[in-house]
Amino acid sequence: MEPRLESGRQGQQLLPVHPGRPRLPDRQRPARREVGCTYAIRGFDFDYLGVLWLRDLLWRDGRWVVNVEHIHESGLSRATSRAGNESSSDGPAHQFLTQKLQEAYRILFTRAIKGVAVYVADSETREHLMEALGDSREAF
Repeated sequence: MEPRLESGRQGQQLLPVHPGRPRLPDRQRPARREVGCTYAIRGFDFDYLGVLWLRDLLWRDGRWVVNVEHIHESGLSRATSRAGNESSSDGPAHQFLTQKLQEAYRILFTRAIKGVAVYVADSETREHLMEALGDSREAF
């Protein structure tokens, strides 16, 4: 039988399950197999973390800008809908989303003890982060 992926508690983990092999208790599972969002990792620290910075929060013209079409967080759906109806990216719903996304990335970046690997999809945002990190980054 082929291994399959099995959803962990509350859908936070995707772990390979090999038929015929006993499952390890949660505390013995290697951290490199953990998958989660800011809600899943809040309060936990990991040796290393990988962060995918997609196109939800972008750096444009010297400030952070929310890209409403790329926000897929169910907890922000009401604010995302309101921001979609605003005529300006400076409206209250956009400002709220900007704050929430900044908080989410801060949480992700502060959960690693030894290091964070970051993939930034947007080149302008990546360049800003590289400049902001300066000598504190090994490789980006």
